[in-house]
Amino acid sequence: MWAECQVSPTRAEGILRPGVIGRFFRLLSGRSRLLKTETVHLPFCLLRCELENSKSNLGLSILVDGYRREARHMRETELPLGDRPDGADEFPYPLDLDETGEIARNYLSSLRLARAFSAGVTFTQAPAIQHLVQYPFCVIYRQTRGGAVLFDMVDGLTGRRGGTLAKRAFLSALHRRNAGDH
Repeated sequence: MWAECQVSPTRAEGILRPGVIGRFFRLLSGRSRLLKTETVHLPFCLLRCELENSKSNLGLSILVDGYRREARHMRETELPLGDRPDGADEFPYPLDLDETGEIARNYLSSLRLARAFSAGVTFTQAPAIQHLVQYPFCVIYRQTRGGAVLFDMVDGLTGRRGGTLAKRAFLSALHRRNAGDH
């Protein structure tokens, strides 16, 4: 399954545009030039957990990032799924079912500890895997005056700036895919 990117390249570049202080430091250090913006899809696993004694009775969807090895809550309505975009690279999902399930269970435990659920809410069973999702990110490449190429990332659904973990996940996915080519 492929999640459709909701963030245009122009909007992604705008999200990453530095503020006044950032522009000042870029002027001092030498301006970087925009090379290109592309959309990449990284593999995530969507799991579903049914809840008992919950007010909503809707259950809980969990999205596990295979490269960052972390989970987050995701409403399935916020995950517009579609066909594979033309020319899109597919990265392999790096975890097995046991590792994915363990990450999801640890996430549920952290929610319980944070008291995100009402008292008495229980999980009917272990989270069940729904399907793998190729999740979109906008990657903006810039070249510095020294010739180095830098990149930044924007989440293709939420429009949030990607941090160090998102960058590491992208580099790990590239490395794993390229290592499989040899």
